[in-house]
Amino acid sequence: MSKRSNNKFKRIVALSIALISLVGLSVILSIDVENHSVTVKHFGGSSDITSHTHEADQDYEDNINGSGVGRIKSSDEIEDFETEAEEHRSPDTIRPKLQQLKGESGSGSRSGSGSGSGNLKTKPSLSNSGTVDPPSLKKAGKTPEAPTTKKVTPFKGMKASDDDDNYETHEIDPNPHGYLGDITEISDEEKELVGNIYDKSSQSKQLPEGVPNSKEKYEGVLDPTDYPVNSVPLVRKSKLKPFSFRIYSHNVRNGGHKVLDKGEDSWENRFRSITASIKFNCQSNCVVALQEVYKFQLNDIMDDLNRYEPNSWAYYGVGRIDGKDIGEFVPIIYKTNEFVPVYTDSFWLNERNPRISRVGWDAQYPRIVSYGTFKHKLSQNYINVFNTHFDQVGDVAKLGSAKLVIDRMNEINDWPSFLAIDLNAEWVHKSFKHIQTYYTDSKQLATPFNMYGHEKSSVTGFEGQILIDGGRNIDYIFAPKYAIKADDKETCDKINPYEASNKISLRLDAWAMLIPSLMGDTLVIIDS
Repeated sequence: MSKRSNNKFKRIVALSIALISLVGLSVILSIDVENHSVTVKHFGGSSDITSHTHEADQDYEDNINGSGVGRIKSSDEIEDFETEAEEHRSPDTIRPKLQQLKGESGSGSRSGSGSGSGNLKTKPSLSNSGTVDPPSLKKAGKTPEAPTTKKVTPFKGMKASDDDDNYETHEIDPNPHGYLGDITEISDEEKELVGNIYDKSSQSKQLPEGVPNSKEKYEGVLDPTDYPVNSVPLVRKSKLKPFSFRIYSHNVRNGGHKVLDKGEDSWENRFRSITASIKFNCQSNCVVALQEVYKFQLNDIMDDLNRYEPNSWAYYGVGRIDGKDIGEFVPIIYKTNEFVPVYTDSFWLNERNPRISRVGWDAQYPRIVSYGTFKHKLSQNYINVFNTHFDQVGDVAKLGSAKLVIDRMNEINDWPSFLAIDLNAEWVHKSFKHIQTYYTDSKQLATPFNMYGHEKSSVTGFEGQILIDGGRNIDYIFAPKYAIKADDKETCDKINPYEASNKISLRLDAWAMLIPSLMGDTLVIIDS
């Protein structure tokens, strides 16, 4: 090669090196944090060249899920894409590195280091921690400091801030849109959900309304009331209209005791099931008899029954301790648009004076009867409903109480009378036999075709433990003796042709014993 040619070759090499250096100076590395992508831009080019975008995430997930298209083949590449994909999901980790890069590049452009620009890459390398290592630091053998972050545990009432470089802790508003109302203070409706069992605001030791205080003495007296004879007409067959009605009886288990039975839930958690059952099973022409009800329980039941239709339900009854509000009630509940009480009264079961609250015979507690004559508005017919709860201990008291109740039922009027009772005695007891002499246990009027529920026991216990032991029958609804089964033929009383049995056709349509454990001891329904 000649000297001229050699000089020419040297000039070409020098020009080439200069061009390469110029190209090196025209490259800017930019990181698009908002779009989570790393981009290399060449000045003067027709378009930007995106080296790494969300495709890295998709490639990684496709390969891990087995749905990839073969772009990643080696385990090293999978690890690289995994790290890169994680980096793309964490823009707050990228941002500090971007500031480091901009700080070192000065004017925003950066040349290659060391032996020139021949080591320039189209993408930054990723360290094992998933952060971006600036090429200049990596080339110099330096490791950038990791950004300072605070670990935030998710779902702990904290969140990460997007406005700062580092995570900060902030309280999360548990009710950001106000959907829950005022969550700092319970509303009146929410307070009502727990019933009226206690005044939880200031007097936590206060007894629920109607529960007697053992340290106080009570006097119960009921003034005599005259029966409105002229207000209740005699039964006239020609004026009777067809009339179907239902009597519903339920021992709800008093809620004044602190020790709950096995399987029993607290009153505030179970009273709504009672009212739901009443509303479901008493759609029309229904009279409800309840036993073991304290005043606060009765308030909860009535409030719930009237929740959507105010004043649609009413009741009659008094507490057995003072004849007013103290002690268990045996109330009679009815719909105001169906029935109107013509006469209501109560009396105590004792041998001395039924108008005074006393313990009768060998009983443990004073016992009371509430009853009334109710006029059905639509048909203009009348029925008498008695409701009571006999003592659980005294056998003499049970028989004496049965005699008092039957005497009053027989003398009230000639319209049909029904007795809802927790007798606390089986069929073999003398008290049951005495009542059965004058009235009929409605269950004996049922047939296999109109009977439903627990036919072998009127008590289950809250977990069905009494059924396992064979059951108990102590709760009844008694109907007049002239009531007949659904498939019986009517007969006439030839001995007493003017009796109501010759004028009124009373037939049992259905009988049921429904005893969900949430509701208490017993539930009896009959149609007549």
